[in-house]
Amino acid sequence: MQYIYAQTYHAVPSTQGMQWSDVDIANQGPMQLLITALVRCTILTLDSIIIKQRNSVTAYRVDVICTQRLAHPQVWESITLSIHCAGTTGDQASLERALHIVPRYCPVHATVAVSTLLTHEISIDQPTEERR
Repeated sequence: MQYIYAQTYHAVPSTQGMQWSDVDIANQGPMQLLITALVRCTILTLDSIIIKQRNSVTAYRVDVICTQRLAHPQVWESITLSIHCAGTTGDQASLERALHIVPRYCPVHATVAVSTLLTHEISIDQPTEERR
């Protein structure tokens, strides 16, 4: 049997650093904190790479789906990060190139990927038209 963990993270780059919302780390267990660290490190690294590409993103949303073994040790078996970018100046190809580089520079990503099937995808959220 497996345990499925799902969480959505929101981040907005600002001059004071990345602003996070919707995640109460005080009530997370150690394995959920590992996922939070993975998401934060991935987004910080990704945003840095995007800036170096001379692009920008105004907001990130990361949907995470993980499966964890119920047998001990209760390790994560698989983790999928679906990264959605809003207000980006880059195109899909440049975002994919940036995401491809992340595992080389994000130590949490590299650590988790040694023992866990770690996949990720990136997309550009299309703005919704405001209703009047």
